[in-house]
Amino acid sequence: MEFQKEIEAKAYNAGGGSFEVPAQNLIDFLEGKISATLNKNSCKIGTKSVNLADIFPKFISETLLAAFNEWKPEYPSYVSKAGLLLAPETRTSCAVRIKRTEAYESVNIKGLFPIGEGAGYTGGITSSAADGIKAVRSTNSKL
Repeated sequence: MEFQKEIEAKAYNAGGGSFEVPAQNLIDFLEGKISATLNKNSCKIGTKSVNLADIFPKFISETLLAAFNEWKPEYPSYVSKAGLLLAPETRTSCAVRIKRTEAYESVNIKGLFPIGEGAGYTGGITSSAADGIKAVRSTNSKL
């Protein structure tokens, strides 16, 4: 959690303390330079041009650079001048897990079906959706 807090504090400060989202055009990130102007985007609270490598620990920046450079020849429309990086997405799964049965029902509260991120079983939107689908299928097969 301290690791997460450190990145979030750097992002907040880089955004100027006004909740603007730190951002960098993808090609500028790959070239290690701050974007003079940011690509058009739909971020409602605003974006601020920063060097994302200053927010992330070195190993994260290096991993991102390696991945984007590997994808660039194979996916030129993905790794392009149109790309914009917004950072960071640091929320993690719930540190607490609500115990449940194999039928997805809470072991403590009958009729409660803890699923997804808030219940401590997944770490994102897609995996939360999949967990919910499995829970519904499990419940429906028992009805």
